[in-house]
Amino acid sequence: MPTDVVILGPVEFDAWSSPEKLPFGGRQQISAKKLPGGDRVIDAMGPDDIDRAWTGKFWGDDAIDQALLLDSLRKSGTPLPYSNGVEARTVIILEFLPLVCKATYVEFSIILMPVDSSAAGGGGFGAGIGGPGIGLGIGGIGLPTLDVTVGADLSVSVGLIL
Repeated sequence: MPTDVVILGPVEFDAWSSPEKLPFGGRQQISAKKLPGGDRVIDAMGPDDIDRAWTGKFWGDDAIDQALLLDSLRKSGTPLPYSNGVEARTVIILEFLPLVCKATYVEFSIILMPVDSSAAGGGGFGAGIGGPGIGLGIGGIGLPTLDVTVGADLSVSVGLIL
C-alpha cells in the first residue's frame, strides 16, 4: 500500500510509514442458543470488525515529533478520522509503540480499533439492532427484525398462558 495515502487524524503516513499490507474485515457478532433436540437459534448482532495494525518507520527531521504526536493522540483516547486506499472511518489508537533508533529514525507499531461499524464502501448495519438493514434479505435469506422476533415470542407466550 505504499502508493496509497494513509491518514490518521492530523498525521499523513508516507511510503516508509504506511503499511505494506493492511487487513480489513472481521467477524459477525452473534448470539447462539442451543435448544433441546439439537435446534439452534442464532441472532445476528452485526459486524465485529478487526483492529487495523501495522509497523512502519518515520524518517527525517520530524521523525520524533511524528511519534510524539501519535503517542499523545493514543493517550487522549480521542476518536480520529482514518482513511486508506480501501476505507474511511473513525478509529481510536489502541496501541502505539515507538522505538527511537536515531534522532531522525523511529520504528513503530500501531493498532487502531474501529469505532463505527460501517466503512465507506464497506456497508454495515448503521442503525444497530432492529434498525434498517437487519430486516433486509441477505443472500436471499430474510432476517426478521428484533421487534418482529420479540412480538412472535410474546404471542406464543400469551397463547401458552390462555
